Amino acid sequence: MRTRARWERLLLLPVALAAVVAGRVVATWMARRSYHFDLEWMEGGVLAHAWRVLHLEPLYVAPGPDFVPMVYTPGYYYVLALLGTITDLSHPLGRTVSALATLAAAAAIAALGRRQAESLLAGLVGAGVYLGCYELSGAFYDLVRPDALAVGLLAWAVVLSAEAEARTRAVGAVLLAAAFVVKHNMAAFGLPLALGIWAWRGLRPALGWAALAAVPALAWTVAMQVGSEGRFLAYVLQVPASHPLQLARAWPGLPRETGHGLPVVAAAATLLLPVFTARAVPGSSLRSLAALSAVAGLATVGLVAWSADVQGLFRHTPVEAATGAALAGVGGCSLLVGLVALLRGRRPEGPWVMAAGIGLVAAVVAGLMRAHHGGFLNVHMPWHWVLSAGFALTLAELVRQRQALAGALVATLLALGQLGLQLGAQDLDRLVPTEADEQAGQDLVSRLAGHAGPVLSPFAPWLAAQAGHRPGYHLIALWDIRHKGGPFYGEAHRVLDAIRTRHYGTVIDARQSMGLGVRRAYEVAEDIVLPPRVLLPRTGWPRRPSVLLVRPARPEPGPTPPDAADDDTGTPPSQEQP
Repeated sequence: MRTRARWERLLLLPVALAAVVAGRVVATWMARRSYHFDLEWMEGGVLAHAWRVLHLEPLYVAPGPDFVPMVYTPGYYYVLALLGTITDLSHPLGRTVSALATLAAAAAIAALGRRQAESLLAGLVGAGVYLGCYELSGAFYDLVRPDALAVGLLAWAVVLSAEAEARTRAVGAVLLAAAFVVKHNMAAFGLPLALGIWAWRGLRPALGWAALAAVPALAWTVAMQVGSEGRFLAYVLQVPASHPLQLARAWPGLPRETGHGLPVVAAAATLLLPVFTARAVPGSSLRSLAALSAVAGLATVGLVAWSADVQGLFRHTPVEAATGAALAGVGGCSLLVGLVALLRGRRPEGPWVMAAGIGLVAAVVAGLMRAHHGGFLNVHMPWHWVLSAGFALTLAELVRQRQALAGALVATLLALGQLGLQLGAQDLDRLVPTEADEQAGQDLVSRLAGHAGPVLSPFAPWLAAQAGHRPGYHLIALWDIRHKGGPFYGEAHRVLDAIRTRHYGTVIDARQSMGLGVRRAYEVAEDIVLPPRVLLPRTGWPRRPSVLLVRPARPEPGPTPPDAADDDTGTPPSQEQP
């Protein structure tokens, strides 16, 4: 034990590098926190939802001229509204919540290393790797979006649910229910956690945990459904189901993006998964499992290599694509071996069941969400957390080998390699707004304050609130419901008719118009001339308000059929990497 502890200190080297990576990321958050305008184009829409909660107005209402809900569960809005009773509801407030939640997610990896693998140093390395995925996740860790809070709650739900003490697991179950309230796809992690507890602790503890997680989540869902007159699940589930999928972003997209950002993590998992599986699955042979894994890995590498290019992915090298593909093949092989053993009545060890299940769910959720039309890099955040946590456990396992020095050396080199790649790839200055951005935003708010309401600012709804008007709907919410087959497709005309009948006193458009008949119903009051990139979102869809329109001095037209005079196709943007 002493020998192992001595050689484990080699991990202090990558821990120091992890601190550099994390420090640069946190410094970027601090530089962005006080900026009062959108760093990503949907931030203002999230604040508009929190504004409604703060003013005790319902969220999941029928689409109308003044509001269209976005397709998210409202937990993050609740948190912002609650804090908004103490301080100003603003971008800095939302970013503070998200940044703290991200730090909590990173701390959960450190705790997992300490509690489950008895290696705090390995856990700290994994925490640094996760924070180093900031740009790979679209720079969403500190944005006014629900993703960071959802991952923070999920992270601690996983860590605490893996504990032996029933009361600690109960807290984990409640945290998973809370994560579901913030972002509903977090519910998918309930199944692998429950199965892992069953294999690890027994059936009764698993059922008790599942009840603690599911009952409050279901009760809350029923309350939301009843309170919204049946619209809650329509927005959260049925509206996204009407959107098209770009499956190439899931396969081969997910392996390619994984290998691009985390090549050392993917390579380490590929090589060591057969070892871990052979130990945890009764009746499996390391030799045969290694052979099967080699075949599966090579097959998936070939499939990914021969797949067509996918629009919108990070540029990856063949080696990066191969590491991600190999992980997919070997991981699938390990899961299959475990499933076969289970069907034969040979239950794999509980920790392996939990880890394998969480990994599978994280990959499937990330792939499907990335394939969703418009799915951006933020959908990888739970997947990056799982990979980073798995990397920490892998490093700890290497140090625990009989040849402690050799294992510690390998672990140290792997950690230094991954963190070194992340540090070298960091380009954080481009994510920080300047004084010119802040000044341009304040000037726009001043101009808008002198115009009549209601204000339609679908690219940046919070501008209306900053200028003293009521915030309206976000353009993505209207795009979401305007897909044939969706539950609110027939009601979108109410929003479009409000434009045609000049319901709004002022409209803020972008240089590349939103369409929707705005330029026919309104006249340009002034162009907002901005230097290149000023007031432009630093990630996501690159659109900025640049034209102010007002009602013309002529008779109002009557309503027209829903799509008869519409410039827009109703298709949401396919967001690309910055």
